[in-house]
Amino acid sequence: MLRRVLPLALLIGCSHPRPAPAPPPPPASPQVTIHVDALGFRADATLTIELVIDSGYGCSKHYPIAMPPLEPTPSPAPCPAPPPDIHEQFTEPLAGRDVITIGSAALAPGRTFSVIVTGPAATGCDLLRGWARSTVSGATSDVPPLAMVAIPQPCPA
Repeated sequence: MLRRVLPLALLIGCSHPRPAPAPPPPPASPQVTIHVDALGFRADATLTIELVIDSGYGCSKHYPIAMPPLEPTPSPAPCPAPPPDIHEQFTEPLAGRDVITIGSAALAPGRTFSVIVTGPAATGCDLLRGWARSTVSGATSDVPPLAMVAIPQPCPA
């Protein structure tokens, strides 16, 4: 009798609650690597970086095949208004760096984005603004070379 009860007692016996498995770490935000011309900006400059991520909205309409009109065919409803693009702003000290990396949870593979970098020029009082457009290709995306333009500013007296 004891031999029959013992396996049952082992099954029912002491049961300590098992610790819950650790939650998976949150996915890392995709990062954007920006190559800047450090010589074009003032050495102690703090750059303003604007990241504009396209909303990814697309709308396509399917028009019915032309058939003999039995009754008037309503035209497809117009596309709803697209959601706004996502704008994020960062400030990064230049400190002689040629590469700046920023991250955003709003970036997703396949989405296009624009980067606008603004900071004081190395000489004079002008601002330099650089612009580039790219598509997220993975966890880290390199931005193509920035198209730079000088924005004239009056020097303080």
